[in-house]
Amino acid sequence: MHARRLALIAVPSLLLLLLLWTTPHGGSHAAAVSAAWDGAERRRAAEPGPGRGVREPAAPLKNAPAAAAADGGEEKGEEEEDKDPLLSRAAVRRRDQRTIFVSIAAFRDSEAADTLRSMYETARRPERIFAGVVCQRAESMPEERCIPPEWEGPLDACRLNASTARSIDPAADPAFCPRGNVRLTDMPAAQARGPCHARYLATLLHAGEDFFMMIDSHNKFVDSWDEVALQQHELCDSEKCVLSVYPMALSAAKAVPPPAEQDKVAHLCMTGHWNYDGFPGPFAAGVVQSSKAPRPQPFLGAGFVFANSSMIKDVPFDPHLPFLFQGEEILLTVRLWTHGYDFFSPGRNILYHHYYRNGKPRMEGIPGYRSKRAKSQMRVQYLLRIPRRGASGALRIPLDTDDVNVTIDADKYGVGSVRPMKAYWDYARIDLGKMEGHRADRYWCRAYGGRGPYSSEWKEALRNLVAGD
Repeated sequence: MHARRLALIAVPSLLLLLLLWTTPHGGSHAAAVSAAWDGAERRRAAEPGPGRGVREPAAPLKNAPAAAAADGGEEKGEEEEDKDPLLSRAAVRRRDQRTIFVSIAAFRDSEAADTLRSMYETARRPERIFAGVVCQRAESMPEERCIPPEWEGPLDACRLNASTARSIDPAADPAFCPRGNVRLTDMPAAQARGPCHARYLATLLHAGEDFFMMIDSHNKFVDSWDEVALQQHELCDSEKCVLSVYPMALSAAKAVPPPAEQDKVAHLCMTGHWNYDGFPGPFAAGVVQSSKAPRPQPFLGAGFVFANSSMIKDVPFDPHLPFLFQGEEILLTVRLWTHGYDFFSPGRNILYHHYYRNGKPRMEGIPGYRSKRAKSQMRVQYLLRIPRRGASGALRIPLDTDDVNVTIDADKYGVGSVRPMKAYWDYARIDLGKMEGHRADRYWCRAYGGRGPYSSEWKEALRNLVAGD
């Protein structure tokens, strides 16, 4: 589904700087924005080591199985627990009680069943994982069924691979069958209305789980991915943390690299490209060394999202965006940010994505695809107040438009009021009028491309920008 993102993350360099922008701001507002950032940057430059975002080695996260085994082994002394509270028995026990809902939207995808299989076989606690799958498939193509066939037969056949389960967690139940944890919306592919609508349908299958995760339907997972995701979320420097990234690419053989080769991760630190309709995206990712803590970033990528489930209550998915693809990410990014959420890329890999999918079925042949997609793009322009290119500042879609396809439920699915939208563009260093990102290479990628610890400069700039709006 996301081949457009492949070029942004597949090059295994330390930091992939795809674009350089040096466009300065102009005018009084620009001066205020520059002051908000420059004051924070000067303080960062004057700080020693960690405050400059330099690459200081951080102790690697211990693997989850070892931490779990400690819960049933000898008791740790208080001094040892204090060294890494993330791995204390209390912390592991707390995470073990957390449930995770995984939203998966699949369109005629023969890899969807294997994605589910990988997700449960590699989880440390598979019984806490609940999947909401929207399976849009051709009835005549059995390989497009999203549930692994062995899960639909006798219970014995449904059991997870016992050796795999035990290698991740010695206490895992080899007789666990995931089918009771999977909620399915099964529908003809001809009724599909694009990824945004499918993701909306998936959220309707959420049943109160603690955490919400959103992925595509062609991935494979690292061992104990659920523990890694929960640990990374705990390490976020924000009370309203959203982990998000374009996952690293699977190999040509569609295999997850061995643990020793999982030392490169992606970081959504640049604008990347501009859609012809005036909004930025897809974003650009740097490929950087893994780190203990997540890296701050200004963007969300739809290929992987992990947050407290309050996110989908505060910012419900919009069902009125048929066939929208370009524009999905920037709209959700701005909506979440203006509701007070902050974005981080995980410091460790959680899953790998299959990007090379040439020849797979696409949605373009569904009747009404282009006309409905055009209306969805207009809705993005309207909700984000996208201006026409040039100095006039006139909006592409007037605020008094009477096009119901554009305005329907705008209050419910529009931007938030916790932070002003105008401040977001300055926070992300985006110039909508010129369709340019600016100074991005000198901040998000360079300041947070190292291994940490990471400075809180982004928080200071955020406070300055919001207060000065």
